Amino acid sequence: MSNSSPLKIKPQPDPDFTLRALLAGLKDRNPAARQQAVNALARLGDARAIRPLIEMFNDPSDKVALTATSALSPELSEPALPI
Repeated sequence: MSNSSPLKIKPQPDPDFTLRALLAGLKDRNPAARQQAVNALARLGDARAIRPLIEMFNDPSDKVALTATSALSPELSEPALPI
């Protein structure tokens, strides 16, 4: 009888899991969930999120659409004049 332990293989993280999950969040029925997904995608900084974020400009929720616009145009979310 062998006293060796079974081979343990450490699962490799899926680098696209977060991106896929957040993109799915853009289709949520809840506007607050869509807005959170938009914010998270903006922080993720993955270029593959640009087109889906642009599509959110036409979201039925004005808050979601504005968040998407701000996410892709950070200079729009800053004051035009120094305060």
